[in-house]
Amino acid sequence: MPLVSNKMNLLNWSHRVEDLGDRKAEFRRIANASECQAVALAMKVLACHSIDVRYQIVPLTENRYQVKGYYKSVIYQECVVSLDPVCLHLNETFDIKFCPEEQLQAVIKSNLGCPYTEDPEPIKFGRLEFGALLYELIASKIPLYPRKVGEELKDVESICRSSSRNHDTAFTKLSALKFRHENK
Repeated sequence: MPLVSNKMNLLNWSHRVEDLGDRKAEFRRIANASECQAVALAMKVLACHSIDVRYQIVPLTENRYQVKGYYKSVIYQECVVSLDPVCLHLNETFDIKFCPEEQLQAVIKSNLGCPYTEDPEPIKFGRLEFGALLYELIASKIPLYPRKVGEELKDVESICRSSSRNHDTAFTKLSALKFRHENK
């Protein structure tokens, strides 16, 4: 199954097939401030400081293309323990194939017996939508529960007991009820 979803293309980086020709082409893209801000909002992180990608597009047979290279990105997330910023440096390689949308189902069927073969991305309306794919590659590397170095989760029950003594909120009352119920 292809990686790119039908969501809005945050990094509107694409290549028209008719502009590519039949020779290998090298590219470098650097996200501008508004693109980084849009990526940070979509990923629900504190900030996306940078996205820098270098890649080449290689024409293959049957109007297919291979896009391979690497990206570097700096993302800031919030530590789930301390709520302090956590800096994540990504430096990843990729190797992705694209094929015309009308060939996609046949290619996927032919890949069924090959466990190590990735399904290609579709070429839609004569374009390689590389930005949407790059967004998903970066998003897949973002930790769900980032922790600052040295931060550890403490005993949740003792935190709930101590916070219920110090703060009289609905959540601490519910937590105390749950704790009492579990310890009967």
